[in-house]
Amino acid sequence: MFKVLTCITTQHDLRLVIVAALICVMAALTAFRLFADAKARPRGARVFRVVMAALVAGIGMWATHFVAMLAYTPAMNSGYEPAGTAASFLMPILGAGAAFTLAAESRKLSWTVAAGLVRGFSRALMHFTGLRAFQPLAVLRWDTGYVVASVVVSLAGLTAAMVATQHSRRPILYAAGLFVAAVAGLHFTAMSAVTLVPLPRAELAHGVLPNGLLAICVAAAAAALLVTANMITLEGWSRRRAIAHLKDAIEPMAEGIAYFDTDDRIITWNTRYAELVD
Repeated sequence: MFKVLTCITTQHDLRLVIVAALICVMAALTAFRLFADAKARPRGARVFRVVMAALVAGIGMWATHFVAMLAYTPAMNSGYEPAGTAASFLMPILGAGAAFTLAAESRKLSWTVAAGLVRGFSRALMHFTGLRAFQPLAVLRWDTGYVVASVVVSLAGLTAAMVATQHSRRPILYAAGLFVAAVAGLHFTAMSAVTLVPLPRAELAHGVLPNGLLAICVAAAAAALLVTANMITLEGWSRRRAIAHLKDAIEPMAEGIAYFDTDDRIITWNTRYAELVD
């Protein structure tokens, strides 16, 4: 534990750590809100919301990881190998898609746990693939105990987050909190496993992405995430406002009135309607 705290306080730029945390929180809240909306819809209408939830969760996880990696401050030049970086971008999106699809199909605990394990494994795989793409002028040596601990943190934390989406009173808030804790726990535990042995005369390989270019890619991904989050928030706010206006209009009427959506689910009703159906 002391080694993890030392990793956070002495080996990372805390300003960028805060940025990574904000991206992670925004992604988690938006993704789990989309997932909650998907679960409430008929099977055929879920696909778009599940895909959007997977994209938001996956891109947010990837952006969080690489901002945290940019916050990592070894005293040497470094860059990122393009193929491994691209692979690490796809892994959390595919993992989140598979997990959300599983969890949306059934509320059974076994299905939810399976979904969480898929997410936890894909998150760990993304981290170590991205770290494999990390190219400092050094040899990376690993502490196996911390590597195993980081994978366990990922599996346990993200499984708990998926269980919270199905079996808690405030699913979005609890799931997002567990998600953020799992992502942070994996990163800092895994980085505590790394020791860099400098190679003084080495040079960065040709084609390695410099940190500045990676920062631009991460910023673009985070911006896309922010736009998506704002669109979803505005859509929900506009719908709630429209329903509130409609309820204000029908409430004074003497007749019992209710409105249903295209899936025959009730949207709003007045007091007289409630009295008639009681």
